[in-house]
Amino acid sequence: MLWFLQNNYVDGMTGKLAWALRRENKTIIDFSIVPEQNLALDFELAVEPHFFYGSTGMLKRLRQVPAWATGLFGAEQSIDQRYWLEHLQEDLLNPGFELLTLGELREKAFARPYFIRPVVDQKAFAGQVLSDSDLTPLYRGRKGEERRHDDSLLVATSPLVTNIDAEYRLVVLNHRVRLISQYRRQGRSCVIADASAHILEKAQQLAEGWMPADFIVMDIAELSNGDVKIIEFNSVHSSGLYAIPGEAFAGVVEEAVGARFLN
Repeated sequence: MLWFLQNNYVDGMTGKLAWALRRENKTIIDFSIVPEQNLALDFELAVEPHFFYGSTGMLKRLRQVPAWATGLFGAEQSIDQRYWLEHLQEDLLNPGFELLTLGELREKAFARPYFIRPVVDQKAFAGQVLSDSDLTPLYRGRKGEERRHDDSLLVATSPLVTNIDAEYRLVVLNHRVRLISQYRRQGRSCVIADASAHILEKAQQLAEGWMPADFIVMDIAELSNGDVKIIEFNSVHSSGLYAIPGEAFAGVVEEAVGARFLN
């Protein structure tokens, strides 16, 4: 199997996954995404079992090339919040969201803090809490770099949920929770590869219901009353996995890829 890793998209998970793959002597092909330039990849390799890992920008580019798009897990709509709402209501943490463009958001008055996230381009900025129509935080990256967004960028706003005890990231394959990592507790970063039996049971119950793709990353929230709700879904091709071991992730990916190419 071939592993395509975007080499100009480097974060904690990219390096962690690359290290795990090299330790297992996996075949890695690294490549760059350069704006306004075609992907410098050999199309003949598309017939080999393969998996891409990198940025959401990488996903956009790959979907424009039929030879590569067929090897991706999850259609573009699988990470669209509007699509989730068509199939999920009570299982979503924020089913009552409002859709706005950034331009419209600037003109709106807010009486209390609210949660905001991009609808389709999930990595345009991280989901976060704002208190008014000052959108300055959305234009700063995690390392302080400036980001640019068109006023037409579609976002979802929803009332702030204040009774969240912990948040978890899960890898779901064919309606089974295969991997899990806690990443936040009581509003603070808490990255551990652990979850209680209660969380695992509730997570599996959610996974057995409607999913936007057969192979998907799902974030869930544990509420103070014991309920567990779905926060959002992310692509397996571009999601950081926190405390999930790279080797474990690679094993599930190879299982999914093997089944797809055998069929």
